[in-house]
This record gives sequence, C-alpha cells and structure tokens, in this order.
Amino acid sequence: MNINAPQISDTASLAFLRFDEKAHHIQTEESFATWCSNDLRKFLPFGIMVCAVGRLFGDIIVVDELQGIDYPEEFMRQLSQRLALSERWALQRWLSLREPQLINESNCATLLASLVQEEFKTFDLKQIAAHGMIAPNGLQASYFSFSRLKEDMNDIAALKLRMVIPHLHQVRTQIAWNELQKSNGSHFASQLTPRELEVLHWILKGKTNPQIAALLERSAQTVKHQVASVLVKLNASNRA
Repeated sequence: MNINAPQISDTASLAFLRFDEKAHHIQTEESFATWCSNDLRKFLPFGIMVCAVGRLFGDIIVVDELQGIDYPEEFMRQLSQRLALSERWALQRWLSLREPQLINESNCATLLASLVQEEFKTFDLKQIAAHGMIAPNGLQASYFSFSRLKEDMNDIAALKLRMVIPHLHQVRTQIAWNELQKSNGSHFASQLTPRELEVLHWILKGKTNPQIAALLERSAQTVKHQVASVLVKLNASNRA
C-alpha cells in the first residue's frame, strides 16, 4: 500500500458509494441532472457542471451532445457545436495527457487561452476541475468540467475525478442509446433483427468487433457480417 497516495474521507467514500449505487437507474437527461445535482455534488462539491460528448477532426471539436447543470444560460448559448482545439488549452492538454485538469485563479493565466480566461472571469468560474474518457474505438469522447468547486485543487480532487468519470461516461452512453431507440422506435424494430440490435448496442458502447464477439460468444467473422448488415440497414457509411 502506498502511504503517500491521496486518501478520501469516510464521509466522501460513503457519498461515492451512494452515487455509484444509483448509476444503473439513470436513463434520461432529467434523471442525469438530478443525480449529478444531488448525489455527485455530495461527493464532489461543485457549483456548476457541463458535460459534452464529441469527436475531433484535426483542430476542430464537433460537439454531439451538450448538457449544463446550473450553468448560466448565457454561457451555454455561446458554446458552439464546433470548437477550435487551439482555443481550448485545458481540453487540448487533457487529450494529450489523459489526466484531470485542475485550474484556479493562480494558474488560469497559463493554463487557459485568452478566450477561456474571459469566460473564467465573466462567469466567475473560480476553480475548475475537468476530466473525460475516450471510447474504446477512439472515435468519440466525453468530457466533464466542474466549476466553482468548494474544495482545494489538489490530489484529492484529481482522485475524485478519476473515480466518477467512468460512471458519468457510461451513463451518458446509456442515455444516448435510449434516445436513439426512442427517436427511431418501430424503425429499428422493423429494420434490425434482435441479434443486430444487440450488436448495435455494443457498437454504441464503443466495443470493437472482437470484444463484441467475446460478449455474444460468437465468432469474430459472424460479428463482422452482423456489423456490416447493421450499417447497411441504417444507411451508415461506417460505425462512427
């Protein structure tokens, strides 16, 4: 055991267990917001939160999903569906290091581009802790930014981010899947076989063909054909 490793308190540990316990019951954007506002906030006491799911094309981030929790509406309105990575240093650094980003008033001038420094001041963000997770297929990532944190920006804050991000990422993936089913409903039922729906489910969770084959106990070649069939039926050029 590493005695120098950061340790969270018993109270925080209990709060995390309660947060984790409810993860499997979150199915909608509304329940996600309630879960974060109540259970997550007891473990990681943030003031406002924004979560985004997107893809990177060169220097451009294409935002597929965006949800703010208690963020000023003015801030959310100004966020574009296309962001230049060169103007988002914290995100750029996270993509490079895959480590939690901890930003406060003392280091924001060096860790944030001028555009984001203005946001930092205008919206009184104070302390920011951000982290994310890239899907196994490498095609999409989720990124979560917590502002106005009521804790010091230290190893404990970084540890807490590492603990919660996999849960948040998984729930966002499940919500996207639910919304996809809801919006297409009978279309999916009529177009895809039960096995193909199962394959699509794992594709959306970022699984590769060999991983899907192992999960469904089928050969990689069979899964390859099923994936191809799904793409044809959905008129999709590729699995992304």
